[in-house]
Formats: sequence, structure tokens, C-alpha cells
Amino acid sequence: AHASDKMNVDVTELAFSTTYTLPAPVDGVAARSDGTVVVATSRVFGNEWDGGLTAILPSGTQKMCHMPCGCTDVAFVGKESNAVVVSCDDGNVIVVSITSIGAEGWRPLSLFAEHEHIATAVGVCPSAPETLASASFDHTVKVWSMGSGDEGGCTTSLTGHCATVWDVEYSPSDANVLASCAQDGGVRVWDQRKVGCTSSVEEESALFCLTWKDENTILAGSENGTIHTYDLRKIDKGEFVKFQAHTDSVRRISVLAGEKDSLVASVGDDCFLAVSSPDAGILKHKSKPHTDYVRGLCALPDKSGLLTASWDKTVATVKLP
Repeated sequence: AHASDKMNVDVTELAFSTTYTLPAPVDGVAARSDGTVVVATSRVFGNEWDGGLTAILPSGTQKMCHMPCGCTDVAFVGKESNAVVVSCDDGNVIVVSITSIGAEGWRPLSLFAEHEHIATAVGVCPSAPETLASASFDHTVKVWSMGSGDEGGCTTSLTGHCATVWDVEYSPSDANVLASCAQDGGVRVWDQRKVGCTSSVEEESALFCLTWKDENTILAGSENGTIHTYDLRKIDKGEFVKFQAHTDSVRRISVLAGEKDSLVASVGDDCFLAVSSPDAGILKHKSKPHTDYVRGLCALPDKSGLLTASWDKTVATVKLP
């Protein structure tokens, strides 16, 4: 690995506004093309431990459904889907219809219950939205099929990490390929047509989040505040570029669509949003929209800005230049 020297450029502050206030700390946020936003929350108060999903409709109406445990991540099951998938502290992975959120006696569309510990993240296959993946404290990545029934439905269990798996994301171009990162400092690439992981690299610091820049490049955020850029054609040699984007753990990372400079947005436990070009070593924009850990990040449907979500119980809108 080698560090990318930060180039001497002006870092501009991005404007933000607090858009939504929630009843509990927020761990995940997702937005649909019509402007519908879904937020995953968790709450621990004394002996009480619970969470919930809040759907915020384009009209501004908020609907909430209670969960008996915390919710760690949320994603829409396809860009135009009326369903979201959520990972839970009890190990379950649940698919919920937006129309059922807030309804009395609601039931999930699917309940996947084969993880043996907390489910930490969910990923949806872009080219086959009925296929989902989840990461867990049980050191595994599990692949699920929406067509597998109300419970169960694990089609593949991927093993190889030796600690908590924090994130999993599908390749943007191949429905059989996905990547995961973990507390053990490892990034692993899996091809479901083959046995075991096809590529891997390990680093000393834990990796909490990842995303695909393109079919050959993965970005991962570390507990040290660095963003690592991995070229899959060189990953087995242990080669990657490291860039210091934050002063504390990076918790979510996203490539900004349509940016010719391949800019990357990231949020972390330093309460900041950073916009950077990690492989070039350029930090372009920063913003501090929250007063507590930032654990959720997604792009606005019109690409004009980003939504960030925090343990301070708020969701903020950050405008991009």
C-alpha cells in the first residue's frame, strides 16, 4: 500500500440544512427516484432495545413502523421498487413494503433468519434486484433470493472473514460478483460461480464500508479515517492507494454518479461529510452537518446533493456545487 499525498487545493465548505428529525439515532438512509426517503433507526434506553423504519413521502408525510430490535442498514430493492430491505440487530434481514410502513398489523414481505448474530449491512444486486446480500457479526456474507419464501431463502453462505463483516456490495456489472469488508481488515471479492473468494487483501485496520467505483475498482473506508482504493487487477499483490479523508472511522462511502473526476462522498465518526478524489489525493469539499456519529449516506434522486444521517437523530441535506 502507498499513501496518496494530498494535493494543495482549496477545500470548500458545503452548505447543509437539517431536513428531518427522527425519534431515535439513525443508522441508515435510502432514497427512491420519486423522492421517497426511508430511514433506519436504533434505540437503547435503559433495558429497552428497539428500532424502526420511517418512510418520508414526497408530500412530507412521515410513517413509521416499530421493530423489536435496532435496524442497522436499509436499501431499496430496485430503483423504482415499493419495497426496502433492512438488516437488524437480531440477525434478521427483512423485506418491507413501503405501503405497509405505519399500517396496523403490518407483516414483512420476506423474513430471512439464518444469520447467527447481528446483521450489519445489506446490498441489492443492481442487475437482479430480487437478489440480496447481507453481512453479519457471525463472520459471513449470505445471499438471499426474494423468491425463496417468507422465511429462510439463503442461496449461498460465503465464509472466509475471521471477524465481523461490516459491509457487502454487488458489482455494478456482474450479478454473480460481490465484495465485502470486515473488522479483520480484509476486502474479499466473491464470484458465486466459483468456490471461495476469488481475490482478497488484508490490512491492519478494520474496514467499515465499501463501494464499487467501476467493475475493476473498489473503495473501502477504514477505522483510521482513510479511504483505500483497490484495483482488482492488482489486489492479490496487496497493492492499494490510501488517502486520509477523515480524522475518525469512515462509516459510509459513495461514488458520485455523473462526476467526470470520479468524486467520492464519505461520512464518518468525526461528524463530517467529505467529498474527495482518493486515488488522486485531493480533498475538495467538507461539511459538518451533524453533532454525533454519521452513519447514513445516500444521493438525492436529482443528484443535486446528498442525504446524511446521524446518531444525533437527524437527516441533513448537503448541497453539491
